[in-house]
Formats: sequence, structure tokens, C-alpha cells
Amino acid sequence: VKPNTPIETLFPYLDLLDMILIMTVEPGFGGQSLIKDTLPKISTLKKIIQSKNLPIKIEVDGGVNLSTLSDVIDHGADVLVMGSAFFKNDHYPSFMKEITETLQTMKA
Repeated sequence: VKPNTPIETLFPYLDLLDMILIMTVEPGFGGQSLIKDTLPKISTLKKIIQSKNLPIKIEVDGGVNLSTLSDVIDHGADVLVMGSAFFKNDHYPSFMKEITETLQTMKA
């Protein structure tokens, strides 16, 4: 679902889906900043999915990095695409450690 597409567009098809990709940037160019106005789409969709008890995962792609990670998860994302966050990082092991620590802090 692109940033300007209303999330309600998906509602008639929810019974047919097992994953929904929410784009938090305009598709086509890597390295863009997350559009904060797209975050409510995630939480709205999560509430609908839970209310209907559907086994749908919400995947979020676009501007997901260490500084936006917690916001995206707090709004209900299940799967995160962090392409540019990895590609712009020179030391993957320490970056993975930071991600892991951030996620563990969120669980606490």
C-alpha cells in the first residue's frame, strides 16, 4: 500500500491475504526518510486484523532504521524491511547488535 492509498482499499480483500506491505515512503528510490503520516495506517490495519482474528502479517518498507524502528513496531508492524539501513552501514555485526538491543529494550 503506497503512502497516498487509503488503507480502507484493502478491507474487502482481507480474507484473501496473509501479508500486507505498507510503504512508508514513495516506492522507487532507496534511502528515503519514513513518512510519519503513514504510521496510523499500520495501527488502523492492525486493529482491524485483530478484531477479525485474521492471520495477516503487516510488513513495513521505507525509511525503517534504528531511529524509526520503535515507532514502526509500536504501531503494529510484524515484518520490517531495513535495506538502506543495512547498506549504509559499514559494520554489520555492530549494527545487528544495536538492532537486537533496541528490540530487547522494547520487550522489557
